[in-house]
Amino acid sequence: MNLEEIVLLAKKEDRLACSKLMEFIWPSVMEVCKNLLDECDWDDESQLVFIRFFDSLATFSYTSDKHLENYSKTMTFYHCMTFLKRKTKTKKKLTVCSINGEAHEVIDPEPGFQVTPKQYDMLVNEIRQLALGYRTIFTLRVKEGCSYQRIGELLGITEETSRSQFFHAKKELRRILNIKRFFDGTE
Repeated sequence: MNLEEIVLLAKKEDRLACSKLMEFIWPSVMEVCKNLLDECDWDDESQLVFIRFFDSLATFSYTSDKHLENYSKTMTFYHCMTFLKRKTKTKKKLTVCSINGEAHEVIDPEPGFQVTPKQYDMLVNEIRQLALGYRTIFTLRVKEGCSYQRIGELLGITEETSRSQFFHAKKELRRILNIKRFFDGTE
């Protein structure tokens, strides 16, 4: 089976064809990621490139193997550049503090704000208890710094839905944590 046939089958969501196509573009995607990003970002960002690649496959017109390779490299390049711009903007708003003996970046912390190891562990555990949809949107928004529009694109929902779900995720997390108990350190 040649690459053109694989692309046609992948457009029809054939799993084997998608796997073979991914094997073909993997080296190109990783080459660009490794040249532009820090090692700690390679896996996450390459996965997002693959999602974007397969989402756009329906509009891709195969002409040659080289064209497919260049298409994947170009898509990866633009994704990485967007990621780096977002990361640079976010970095300006972050402050590094020590939580649980490790350095963590915190967005706009309150003056004198400190989190004990016990509170940090409790917070992480409570976030894990959120419903999958809430947890996904919360993580994309807070940890990854994605815009509501980008969250919508990634999850196939509207921007308004991502805003609403983020609001409800925060509300649920507040309810779970019982903020007074969490920050007072009382049980």
